[in-house]
Amino acid sequence: MSDFTLKFVGYLLSVVFLYLTFKNTNIELIIRHLEYINYYYILIALILIVIFHFIRSLYQQNNLKYLNPELSFSVSLQSIALAYFFNNILPARLGEVIRAFFLAKKNNIRKTSILSYIVVEKIIDIIFIFFIILYIFIFIGTNIFEITNHIKMLFLLLLSLIIFIVCFFYFNQHLAFIFKCLVPKKYHRIASRINFDIYQGFNCFRSIVQIIKAIILLLLGWVLVMATYYFISLPYIELLGLPDYSFLYFLVFSALALTIPSAPAGIGVVHYGLYLSVSILNPDIVDKDIDLVAAFIISLHFFIYVIDIIASGSIILFQKWKGNLIYSLKSYYYSE
Repeated sequence: MSDFTLKFVGYLLSVVFLYLTFKNTNIELIIRHLEYINYYYILIALILIVIFHFIRSLYQQNNLKYLNPELSFSVSLQSIALAYFFNNILPARLGEVIRAFFLAKKNNIRKTSILSYIVVEKIIDIIFIFFIILYIFIFIGTNIFEITNHIKMLFLLLLSLIIFIVCFFYFNQHLAFIFKCLVPKKYHRIASRINFDIYQGFNCFRSIVQIIKAIILLLLGWVLVMATYYFISLPYIELLGLPDYSFLYFLVFSALALTIPSAPAGIGVVHYGLYLSVSILNPDIVDKDIDLVAAFIISLHFFIYVIDIIASGSIILFQKWKGNLIYSLKSYYYSE
C-alpha cells in the first residue's frame, strides 16, 4: 500500500467515525458545554505526560541495552518524542518507523532489530491493556459481552503475533534451512542478516534484573497515562453521572480505537471509542444529553492530542537546541 493510499484511508476512516459519533449533535450546545474544562487539571496532565516520556525513554534504554549498551538517555528520549509526535500526525502509528530509523542512524543499531523490538514492546503494551480489561471485568463487574466484539480482533492479533514470535524462536534453524532451499543462493547472505537482526530484536530481554527494571518502568509509565486520562476527564465524570473508575474505560477504548489506522491522532475512531465507553457506563446520558457527551469526547481527545504534541514537540526542540549548543561550545573550544 502506497503512502498516499495509507493516508487517504486514514483520513477517510476519521471522517466516517466522526459522522457516526456526532451525527445527532448540536454544535452550539457542544461549544457551550466546553466551559466545564478545568485548565489546572490540563496543566497537571501535561506535566504527567512529559514525565511519561522520560520514563518511557528509560524503559527503552533498558530494553535495548543488549542490542546497543552505548544507547544514551538523550538519544532514547529524542526517539520516543519523535515517535509520539509523528504518531499524532501520521496514520498507522508510522511514528514508530521514524523512531527505528532515528535510532539506527544515531546508534548504529540495525533497523530490522529495532522494528522487531518495537513489535515486542507493543505486544507488552497490549498485554497490559488486557490486564486493565480483566480488572474491569473481575473487580468492577462489567458484563463482558458488552465489549467483547470490540476486543476480539485485538486479541486475535495479539495471539497471532505471540505465536509467530514463539515459532520464530523455536523453529528458527528449520525455517532458515527451508528458506535457503526455496530461494536463489545470491539472496542467502541478505536473508541470514535479516534473520539475525529479527532474532536480536525479539531476544531483547536477557536477564532477570533487566526484566524487573522493565516491569517497574512499564508500570510507572502506564500509571502516568492513567492519571492523565483521570485529570482531563474529571470535570465531566460527575456531570455525566459516570463512576469514578470511568477513566479506565476511556483509556482502554482509546487504545482499542487506535488499532484502526485513522489520522491524524486517531480522530474519529477515538471519538467513537469514547462514545461507546460512555454509552456502556451510562446509557441514559447518551439519550438525555448527547451534546454534553459530545463536548466531553471532543475535550478529552483534543487535550490528549494537544498535550502529546506539546510534550513531544518541546522535547524535540530542546534536544535540538542542546545539540546545537554543545556543537557551538565544542567549536569554540577547539578554535581557542
